Amino acid sequence: MFLLHSLLVESTLSSHMTGGMRRYVSCFFAMVRILIIFVRIFHKYNIISNMDNKALQVIADAMLEKKGQDVVSLDLKPIGTAISDYFIVCNADSTPAVCAIADNVEDRMIEKCRRKVIRTQGKENAFWVILDYGDIVVHVFQTPYRAFYRLEDLWADAERTLYSDED
Repeated sequence: MFLLHSLLVESTLSSHMTGGMRRYVSCFFAMVRILIIFVRIFHKYNIISNMDNKALQVIADAMLEKKGQDVVSLDLKPIGTAISDYFIVCNADSTPAVCAIADNVEDRMIEKCRRKVIRTQGKENAFWVILDYGDIVVHVFQTPYRAFYRLEDLWADAERTLYSDED
């Protein structure tokens, strides 16, 4: 449907433009059509979902590697009002452990997924460190702060996946 619409818009715009502008408009709409085809292919073969699952597993493994406790991911996509597609949460008993987990997540994401963190918050006191990857937001708490903020309860409608060393 969108492809037909873009063709109609392109032909309407092209009739009011000079030759040089027509070429630019045609190239632009051709690129849009190609992008739409790629998105459809990604969704058809579940490529995007597989990338999310790989990144979540890399993050969970990095957390567990540094003794992160109660590692859980929350799938926020069905909720619709969430700021990202996934949260992944864990806790640790000390400030050095929280920092070590956050640093390990960053290192493993660069190493295995070639993704750098977009924003980081909370490393200065390490009570609650947030690593923002856009579609995935990582939360590493000190144990008492996780119990206090109860982040998973705020997103109770989200599907949960638990991770452990046995996975």
